[in-house]
Amino acid sequence: MVQDWWCSAGTGPNDRRDCWYDRAFAYPHAFNTFFGMYKIAHLYPGLVQYHNSADTYLMRAYNIVNALYSGHGEPGTGYMGEATLSEIRQALADAGHATEAERVKAIITSIYDAFSKSKYPYGSEYSFDNTGEEAVYLSARENGNTRLDGEDQRQVAGLPRGAADLVPLREPGHAERRGVVELSVRDVAHRLGSR
Repeated sequence: MVQDWWCSAGTGPNDRRDCWYDRAFAYPHAFNTFFGMYKIAHLYPGLVQYHNSADTYLMRAYNIVNALYSGHGEPGTGYMGEATLSEIRQALADAGHATEAERVKAIITSIYDAFSKSKYPYGSEYSFDNTGEEAVYLSARENGNTRLDGEDQRQVAGLPRGAADLVPLREPGHAERRGVVELSVRDVAHRLGSR
């Protein structure tokens, strides 16, 4: 379980202090932190005296990924930060953790299966963000779906960044209920290109 970082010191499963909760959107930050620590310790073993081995950091990253996709989150939601899953899978395989590498591969496939069944797969926590795009692109690439390669991917990936006045593509009717204008991917890409 990934703790809310706003909780006071000492908060835990046995002393919740009305703060301990399980937020799926925090998991990628934690697994990417440990994966980054793994990469530094693995690539620069003599740089400093590390508190743990590179393998310990890698397995902590894996355990958080596994926890996220074992009931704390669900594969049809984009959490922002999943782009490293294939690197984590490869690092696990390279380190001899075949079972764990296969589990991450299965997770990526479950993400792909969930998103490929969705008409509008880029969704996430809020109706106006697109943090799901990382998981969509990663899982599509890892499952041999190249339809998102090239210009279409670059157009969609760049939509909300630096364009706060534009709303990314969402399910028809969803944006209207919130009182905002819905734009097609091509409309937004055209408007971004004309700036």
